[in-house]
Parts: sequence; structure tokens; C-alpha cells
Amino acid sequence: MRKLIISGAFALAAALAASSAGAAVLLSDNFDTENGGAGVLNYSGFANFNVSNAGSGGAVDLIGNGFFDFYPGNGLYIDICGSRSACGVLTTNQIFAPGTYTVTLDLAGNARSGTSDGTTVNFGAYSNTVMLSTSQLDTLTFTTTLGSASALSIGDLGLLGPDVGNILLSVEVQNANNVPEPISLSLFGAGLAGLGMVRRRKRNA
Repeated sequence: MRKLIISGAFALAAALAASSAGAAVLLSDNFDTENGGAGVLNYSGFANFNVSNAGSGGAVDLIGNGFFDFYPGNGLYIDICGSRSACGVLTTNQIFAPGTYTVTLDLAGNARSGTSDGTTVNFGAYSNTVMLSTSQLDTLTFTTTLGSASALSIGDLGLLGPDVGNILLSVEVQNANNVPEPISLSLFGAGLAGLGMVRRRKRNA
């Protein structure tokens, strides 16, 4: 009986923790399914983003998978400074409600110029510019609290002009308020409490 109570509590805790952890991810995109898996210049048909300055000449290129593939093995990814008159600004279609979020961006340098360029990131009050050398791979992770509903925006400083920008490999946004651990611990405590009840019953029998 004790084993059933403990294993049942652990199973329920694991299931709810997994469910909670999964629900915490609000956006996850590596761009591999865009455009049927094929690269294209000046792409704007993203599932989760729009090119917010496209009307003023801004563009991004969907590259990789053998098409201008500067980082082989990473599927499709984004050259943030596309093949038009200005670098693009990727802005999430999703507007995130006030709250605390953790954002992870996998980034890479432009891989062509021999010169560093900067990737700009804005999310509510959070603003940062990540400088990347030519072939540098880097992961930016930050946690910020939104005071009002906001979109996440990712751009390029454009130091090298159109056609040559830094690379965005993937994006993930999580709700930092949705933490699964307390659920697991509370259920584990419930399992121990149940074990205590079984012991008491045996003593009273």
C-alpha cells in the first residue's frame, strides 16, 4: 500500500510538472518549417513573426538548408539584414500580456564580412544590443517583467549594409511565472502525508 501511494504521488507529480513545463513555453521557433523548408531572399511569410518595417524597405532573408548555408546543420535560419534597402525588424505576431518572461535567442555572426555587427533585442522595457564577430555563435538568455502588453522585436544595427546581417537561429519565450517545481514538491508532500495516514491506521488497527 505504501509503495502504491508513493509511486502514485510521484507519477501524478511528474505528469503535472511536465504539463506545467510544457504550458510555460509560449513561443518556440527554429524556422525550419518556413516556406516548405526552402530558403528564399526577402521572406515575409513567417508563422510567428512579421517584418515590422517592411513598408520602409526593411527585409530579412530565410537561408540555410543548402541555400546561402553559412552554418550547416542548423536547418533554416534568418539573415536579419535582407536583400533590400534596409535591415529588417522581426516582431512577434503574439502580444505578450503583462508578466515575467524568459527569452532565449540563438544567434550567430554574419559569417561573411570579417567585421562585427550588432543584433538589437527589445521586449517591453528590456533593450539590448549583442555584438557578434563574423562567425561567432552565441545564446542570449534574459528574464524581464512586462508592465504592459508587448511584442518581442529583433533587428540588426546594419553596420555592414543590406545583404549582410547577423543570424537568428531560433527563438523561445517562456512564462517565467509558470514554474513546475512547487507542484511536484506539494504532491510529493501529499504522498508522504498519505503514507503517514496508512501508518496511523495500522497502529490503530
